[in-house]
Amino acid sequence: MTSPGEHAAASSVQEAAVLGAADSVALRKAPAVRALLLYLWANREQPLNEYRIATECLRKDEGFDPKTDATVRVQISRLRQKLKEHGEQDAPRFRVILPQGSYLLQVEETSPASEPTVLQPPAEASTKRIAVWAIVAVLLASCIFLAIENRRMAHQIQATPPLPRFWAELLRNGKPTSVVLPTPVFFEWPDNGLKVRDTRINDFERFGESPMLRPLVGKFGEPRLMHNYTVVSDTFASVKLAQYLQARGATVSFIGTSDFSFDQFGNRNVILIGLSSTNLHIRQMMERTNFYAEPEAAATVHNRKPGPGESGEYKMVQQSGARRSVPGVVALLPGSAPNTKVLMLASWASSAMVSFLTIDSTLEQLDGEWRKQGSPVHFEALIQSEIEGNAVLRAGIAGLRASK
Repeated sequence: MTSPGEHAAASSVQEAAVLGAADSVALRKAPAVRALLLYLWANREQPLNEYRIATECLRKDEGFDPKTDATVRVQISRLRQKLKEHGEQDAPRFRVILPQGSYLLQVEETSPASEPTVLQPPAEASTKRIAVWAIVAVLLASCIFLAIENRRMAHQIQATPPLPRFWAELLRNGKPTSVVLPTPVFFEWPDNGLKVRDTRINDFERFGESPMLRPLVGKFGEPRLMHNYTVVSDTFASVKLAQYLQARGATVSFIGTSDFSFDQFGNRNVILIGLSSTNLHIRQMMERTNFYAEPEAAATVHNRKPGPGESGEYKMVQQSGARRSVPGVVALLPGSAPNTKVLMLASWASSAMVSFLTIDSTLEQLDGEWRKQGSPVHFEALIQSEIEGNAVLRAGIAGLRASK
């Protein structure tokens, strides 16, 4: 009989093997397949079928029919091939396999030791990689859990709190709603173990425009795209927002900026969270909003046309210790397709923006200012928040106006 300690150790080895496979060269080149691997691992104790995998992981709509659409079977086959490549190229001690006809991942030891194995702490670099992927796996599992809960709660007959006017305006068109998580662009030189982020460049094809990257390109050659990290603070803020909307009967899905485009996902409501330096779509939106931030100084919000009593610039101010005054922008804008909306939450402290839009007192404050402006269908507001660590102490509206 296996003791709790032995079971925990075995589980740790299995998880390390899965995360190691996800971080391999074979799977880093195939982000959709890597996401499928992490999804299967996060749901290893759940009954899975083609429909669930398609709608919860591969972003298929609810009309998906496995009889006419082979997407899941194709991606599962690709995953098996990538896991095989990882085993052949990297020769891991523990390899991950996906048996034919099954969605349950298995971990096998490729070269059993003749003596009892003592698990040693991994090298520093490996520890960092495993820690990063552990965070990604936890966040992915959280998102999947929310999606499952959304589906379950939608079929339950129960009283739900009413949607405040702001959220009712966003969601009343009945369109599906997706939160776009920022996945900033990193530039990688794998042979040198070098990973670089230039906050002014969030488009891989523009790496030649970066004064920071040009010397590295001259020395090491062209970089590779590394687009697999989400911003942890933005992700947790997104989960909090999804929980708030879920409790009021709304269903929210998640998409990374690396997988999102308005051409593909334009016929839905979209919530953009992050900064102009981490979310390319926020940067593009801010080219036409009154309140905006430059990527190289994303913590400062500018006001193109200051009104009475308004400033032309709002900066993040360190007050004392962990206490800061942080500006941010809430903008309800037209979507790319008719009868759709885009909600932009742009701030260095995304948790402050989410708190502002999920607390009754601040929502009432927003509603009052909105009505004073004639309740325009599209509008933008500059929010000043005082935070300590991740806790929001107070928040207020510094400016609000109609938006085109």
